[in-house]
Amino acid sequence: MDNINDNTQEEKEQEQKEDREDEKLIRDAEETLHELRTKPTTLAEVYTVFNEWVYLPYPPALKIILATCLSLQLDNPPVWLQLIGPSGSGKTLILRSLESKTNILINAITPKAFVSGLLGKQKDCSTLPLFHMKNIIVPELSTMLTKDPRVLNEVIGELVSIHDEIFGGIFGSGKALETYRTKCGLIMGITTVIDRFYKVQQALGPRTVNLRLPKPNPKELKTFLRKAKLSEKQKRTELRLAATGYLQNFELHPEKITISEEWDAKICALAEFVATARSIVSRDGYTKEINQEPEIESLSRLYQNFTLYAITFCLMENKAGMDEEEYTLIKRIGWDSIPPFRAKLLKALLQDPGGFLTGYRVGVQIDEKETTTSRALGDLVALEICEKTSVMGSECCLSPAFLKLAEQAGLEAPKREP
Repeated sequence: MDNINDNTQEEKEQEQKEDREDEKLIRDAEETLHELRTKPTTLAEVYTVFNEWVYLPYPPALKIILATCLSLQLDNPPVWLQLIGPSGSGKTLILRSLESKTNILINAITPKAFVSGLLGKQKDCSTLPLFHMKNIIVPELSTMLTKDPRVLNEVIGELVSIHDEIFGGIFGSGKALETYRTKCGLIMGITTVIDRFYKVQQALGPRTVNLRLPKPNPKELKTFLRKAKLSEKQKRTELRLAATGYLQNFELHPEKITISEEWDAKICALAEFVATARSIVSRDGYTKEINQEPEIESLSRLYQNFTLYAITFCLMENKAGMDEEEYTLIKRIGWDSIPPFRAKLLKALLQDPGGFLTGYRVGVQIDEKETTTSRALGDLVALEICEKTSVMGSECCLSPAFLKLAEQAGLEAPKREP
């Protein structure tokens, strides 16, 4: 009996010790937050904190995500970003660290989540007006894709309307017709499962840009985990303080940035390249034949998004104009916004721009089945990215017009690995 009482006493003392440690951690966090609010955090300091707590397989991803949040304040349509990556790539930790008054964290998006037909004491019970000039952060969107197709279609339809800044609704509760004009950003974390949802990509694709995080390197990840701290509470606190301290104290002065005609022409060419390359080609579900002429996406949205990134990157680095460093990040976003298999195919074609390729030859080069690559080449022919070299033959090559576009965008052929 005495042993039981001793154990109980020890457990109570341990709990009290842990409570004291938690209280101290909260006090330290509050003091740090006060310091951050009075003293701006630099980008280098943000990276120092994140490198201590998070394994980043692609470190520039943090800069791109922060730039996406900041770009909402510029006088242009908002940038919507899909952060695509496997488990362990750090996307959830990064996105959760952004939570603040201007970055609203929500765990799920459901139908009618933004607009309500209820008549409350206030004039409007809808949440959408609350998101005006704020970023909506969804750390994990994959669960939404498992919902009933009708529910999923309704959610996607609402997101499309919100992006276009005109959202209207008719309600049967006696509430009058409401039309909302809300500008808000959206950053969604999601796994590569999104690439299998054709209809979602068809609806949201033209309104978003993508950033794909690579699969973690097992050796690097093990080394990082051996050195990493184990306190989960401290980790989340410090990450959030670093990210919000940087974003809240950042002052945007876009008038200081000048994009030269040369870089503007490159951005425009890149936008056209990506818009064409990611355009949807509709095929019959049974025969797999192309059942309608493809509609090429306009370059306007991508051009605006890429320009916003260029300006924001320059402001983050305190530069008066962009250079190759900023454009490299924009090219990465561009390539990641193209469906992965099609991007892989285009890179293979750019390696041999003057050659005549077949589904078999490309399949061997990129280690894919001939039927898959032949159908993908057919999509590129339908989009006039490639052209057949003979009426009856299966050989094709990059069209001169698209090859010239790639050159104007500075998309040189990637070097082959030995």
